[in-house]
Amino acid sequence: MTELYSVTSYVLKGATAKTTFQKKVYATDAPVLGEEIYLEKKCSFGNLHGMLITMGKGLTTAYIYSDALEKDVIGATIRYKKDEKWIIEQDNIYPFEFTIEVDDSS
Repeated sequence: MTELYSVTSYVLKGATAKTTFQKKVYATDAPVLGEEIYLEKKCSFGNLHGMLITMGKGLTTAYIYSDALEKDVIGATIRYKKDEKWIIEQDNIYPFEFTIEVDDSS
């Protein structure tokens, strides 16, 4: 039996393609993360996990979450310093997780 494939395309008159995302993903000077991009810390309420994720230059984030259950913890607070300023974020909805943009220009 022959498999059939189709391709559909559209023409959008007056539209201009924005290709900055692809340029960031494939940039040769994009950050290269080392092997120590994941951290796990055992806490009294459960485990805390943190990792760095990058998709290219200017597209790096820190993702931090806890595997604590909502029956054991009512909320989570994270404090971090960015541009010499302390930031405090609260998450009161399970699962307790935070995503923070990271300046990867240095």
